[in-house]
Amino acid sequence: MSKLVRHITLLAFIIMILATACKGPKNIESVAAKPKPEWVNDRPLNSSYYIGIGSASKKVEPLEYATVAKKNAMNDLASEIRVTVKSESFLNTMQVNNYVQEEFNSTISTLANEELEGFEIIDVWENGDDYWIYYRLSKSTHAHIKAEKKQKAMQSAHDFLLKAQDARANGNVPSAYDLYMHGLFDMKDYWNDVNVWEDGTYLDNTLYKEMREMVSNVRFETADNEILLNPNNSFKKEVKISATSGGKAAANLPISITFDNGKFRNVQFLSTDQQGNVVVRIADANLKNTANVLTVQVDLDKLRPSDLDRKLVDGLMESVNANRKSIPIRATLPVVAFKVSEKNFDQTLASQRLADPLRKVFSDEGFTFSENVSKADYVITIDANTREGGTSSGFHVAYLDVNWSLTAKSGSVLLQNSESNIKGLQLNFEAAGLDAYRKGSLQMEKEVSKKILDAIF
Repeated sequence: MSKLVRHITLLAFIIMILATACKGPKNIESVAAKPKPEWVNDRPLNSSYYIGIGSASKKVEPLEYATVAKKNAMNDLASEIRVTVKSESFLNTMQVNNYVQEEFNSTISTLANEELEGFEIIDVWENGDDYWIYYRLSKSTHAHIKAEKKQKAMQSAHDFLLKAQDARANGNVPSAYDLYMHGLFDMKDYWNDVNVWEDGTYLDNTLYKEMREMVSNVRFETADNEILLNPNNSFKKEVKISATSGGKAAANLPISITFDNGKFRNVQFLSTDQQGNVVVRIADANLKNTANVLTVQVDLDKLRPSDLDRKLVDGLMESVNANRKSIPIRATLPVVAFKVSEKNFDQTLASQRLADPLRKVFSDEGFTFSENVSKADYVITIDANTREGGTSSGFHVAYLDVNWSLTAKSGSVLLQNSESNIKGLQLNFEAAGLDAYRKGSLQMEKEVSKKILDAIF
């Protein structure tokens, strides 16, 4: 590189540094030169405008101070727009719960900045430390914009209302519920207002009222007034339930079914078919519970629109009384007869050591007993005897063999089994045989009784 080129390059670099050095102080001087406006210290008052003033520290937010100040100004502007819940508004007349009130107030108090339109920037002031911005929104402009938005929301809500009424008239509860809710949520920003439609009705109130009436007026019918469980149907039954809305079959309606099964509330979630019918299978009902009922009701959880605020929808639905039907479950427990032959080395025992433990278990379950086999729903046959098993070290061994069966009234054998080689050990054979019976009785009480109960129920 020639000396001339190096000199020119160096000269250009020096000029650039000098220009930058001169420019910096000039900017600082221009910022400081503008005096602090009165609105920074004393908030303006104007009955025709909403005011929003925001500031941010350049030290705290060195890169985003302008954005932070604008956001604060918008929040300040929104906070000036006071919301008064009118006496005839939806929030008051529909008696929604506290959560809905609080959620609505929260929504209004944190009104999204992008929803505020028509505001203007009146002034901006900054110094080396802070940045301030001043917004103003004409109250008449705001009212006009709100009125236009509200009219659009009401028109959309009214369209939803007409579609919901048509779906309801055809018995389509899920569709009508969805339409009612979407119409109501279209007007969510105006629930504090009195929203009168062209026909003189309060639109949001009408949407909510008709939706509640529809849900509470769903009717459930069954052919029988009670569900009878007995040995003839093996304590299981299918129940046909028909759902109607406004006299029309309620098709594809989600419902919940509950009854006591002895361990917890058995809950089933089903839906009606196109004819509004659903078949419920009752099994494993708690037969000891004389107050047991099958409860059928609309499943509001399944009706909830997935695209709407879950908590807010649930809050609105807390005051809705979904219609339900309770059908008593009546159980006629079995009558059991025993045919018993219990012998110890071919000698009939004075007491029935195997049958008695079964009687106790079945009595606790609510069974009754008959000596007449022809009057019994089930017959339990027990044939048991012991045999010698030899001696060892002065002890005598006996083995108990048991054959047992469960027969239905029809004569069909439901269960048949053998329990062999149940060992007893004592100082003589008779005592050893009784020891084998002691062990056999435990087996009958713990194991055999369960098999029989499972077969019956």
